[in-house]
Amino acid sequence: MWLHHFAWDFYAVRGLRPMRKMGDVIHHQRGDKLDARIKRLGRGNPTSHARAHNSKARRYRPRERHDLGGLRYHPPQPARVVNRPDLVGLPAPVATTPPRASTFRERVLRVEWKLAQRVEVLWGEMKGLDSGEPIPRTIAKSKWRDSKTRKLGLKMPRYCCTEGEAAFVLLLIRYGFDLERVAVDVGEPVELLAPFYQRPSVNVALQRWREHRRLPAFAPMTWQERKP
Repeated sequence: MWLHHFAWDFYAVRGLRPMRKMGDVIHHQRGDKLDARIKRLGRGNPTSHARAHNSKARRYRPRERHDLGGLRYHPPQPARVVNRPDLVGLPAPVATTPPRASTFRERVLRVEWKLAQRVEVLWGEMKGLDSGEPIPRTIAKSKWRDSKTRKLGLKMPRYCCTEGEAAFVLLLIRYGFDLERVAVDVGEPVELLAPFYQRPSVNVALQRWREHRRLPAFAPMTWQERKP
């Protein structure tokens, strides 16, 4: 056990100091790490402990910060000089970094861009399934401009699909909402297509198909601006 922890617990058992809890830090208030007298110790959390050390670092020079009675201070050493005459005149080696593995989000965006290339063909083949039935408005846009809504930080969700999302919905309709068959058609694993279900625009498009037999609407320019 550290000496200052032992000293604090010694007085805490006798009721002269509060007991240490999980995460508490015992701090040397005067900065001398060798002085573990109880009047030099204080209890706090990691945030207050870091703040105390940072304030001291801004107040004193490096030697004053690290000089503990001449026991731990080590002056900075000069850089080591290596004499290699055999390397004179040779080109410097080019640092090659290994290719960065793409993240899951980047893979999903790549699949969405791949789906976007097929939306025009899918829409032309399936536009005869659209009923043309008018969809009743669920909530007025003015409700999203209310002052209480702005205070809560809520924003109006995007109901219009991107080209990739619209192609995903059209494929789901074609294959009877069988995600595995859609994955085989696209040529991508199912785990890269499942995140599309979490998007509000896809959920709205599927709900409109089930209730009104309307195919998804999409914005042609929105996804072009997000092209990777």
